[in-house]
Amino acid sequence: MTGQMDLVEELDAIAKGHPVLGLDEYERIEAAIRAAAAAHAGVVNPNHVRALLTDPATGALTVNPRRLAARYNDRKLLEPQGEVRSTDTRGRNRGTWLNLYRLKAAS
Repeated sequence: MTGQMDLVEELDAIAKGHPVLGLDEYERIEAAIRAAAAAHAGVVNPNHVRALLTDPATGALTVNPRRLAARYNDRKLLEPQGEVRSTDTRGRNRGTWLNLYRLKAAS
């Protein structure tokens, strides 16, 4: 793999929980954020991002949840847009409020 993937390839690989993307954990998180934004008119719903980063065979998140949470605080990449309820049953966060974000255009 050359490290050059188009958005459809990235989304497909992330959705399949592909363990060898040639991307480190931070790059996979950002790719999932960008894929979620592309699929939803620039809006980043953490529920959608988490689904992209979940191994379908085990239901486990494929990245460190603290690193994922930290990425949402990057104001160069994302700006808060509203709120949505969490659908995360595995992490026992279902029903808690999460920020929605908008991917910044210059990112």
